[in-house]
Amino acid sequence: MSDVSREYRDIIEDYLSEKMAIGDLVDVYLRKFKSDYRKIPAEEFYVLDEIFACLDCLTTDVDLIAEKPDFYLNESQLKDHLVKALARLS
Repeated sequence: MSDVSREYRDIIEDYLSEKMAIGDLVDVYLRKFKSDYRKIPAEEFYVLDEIFACLDCLTTDVDLIAEKPDFYLNESQLKDHLVKALARLS
């Protein structure tokens, strides 16, 4: 794992260990990813980009989730995706 990916991993682990609230995770991760122009190995980039997409699809609106369950995620689903993504970054 590259140093760049390790930084993102630390952010996600802070959320999963409840050191960071979900809103903070979304803000910190999305802001960092959008402004990060460092070279990231392709395999790691795809995982980090997938996490970005999952965070972008997060909602608490149950009607949206019911309308498009293959697109929108609730917090529990997001956690599942994050755990799997972290395993792929290891």
